[in-house]
Amino acid sequence: MKILRAEDVSPVVKIANYMVLDGVKPHSWLRRRIPDFELILAIRGEFEFINHETGEKALHPPGSVLVIFPREFHSYRLTSGKGFFSCIHCELIPDGIFADGDYSPEPFPRRITMTGGGEFQDLFRRAAMTVAQPGRFSEEIRNTIVREIWLRLAEKWLSSADGEKNVRLDEMLNYLNDNLTAHPGRTALARKFHLTPQHINLIFKKELGIAPTGYVHRELARAGYRMLHEEGLSVKETADRLGFSSQFYFSRIFKSVFGIPPTSA
Repeated sequence: MKILRAEDVSPVVKIANYMVLDGVKPHSWLRRRIPDFELILAIRGEFEFINHETGEKALHPPGSVLVIFPREFHSYRLTSGKGFFSCIHCELIPDGIFADGDYSPEPFPRRITMTGGGEFQDLFRRAAMTVAQPGRFSEEIRNTIVREIWLRLAEKWLSSADGEKNVRLDEMLNYLNDNLTAHPGRTALARKFHLTPQHINLIFKKELGIAPTGYVHRELARAGYRMLHEEGLSVKETADRLGFSSQFYFSRIFKSVFGIPPTSA
């Protein structure tokens, strides 16, 4: 997989709009998947995002940008007030598809980013104007504007990324260690810490060199080794104590960590 640095982003924009929603009827986009990134700037009104696969829920307040990842099974709706928002759909490079694993952006996008000013609203408005008032170079101008949006977002992601990752990683490791016998993975972490599974994987791979599931398997194998040798439990008893569905599954995980089956350890 290619690591796509922010400075190498060259967006291909599919949709750019700038919309006022009345408060008379409900406005919602329910249980859908979209093929590319969607960036949504909330200008007025309160919105809500739900990922139906992880259970993640995020409130999307005015003055912030929400990132929806390609092929996420999600819903998005206006929850209060008259809504005013702007949406951009794009792929980040012309010769790759994020959802197919062709690339991973660095820094990895945050779900919600507070913009702290009117510069983002102006950029989203200008991108939408290239659709409403097309010209000879509208597509190129639109792609350039969205590249600036992404770069400005990336600056904000980088400014707090290191401290947040360290704190969040410690919190996530504590959660995994406290719930080892439930065999939590990145989906459970996404639900607990309101991050995308992709973001969680990126943090673990970058900081620990291992995915959350790999970390859990390693710690379960270590716990199993202690039970076998210090408590004298059988392989089946150890597997049951650690929440494995069978001793054969436990044996497979144990061997993948230590290189030998538990009967030979």
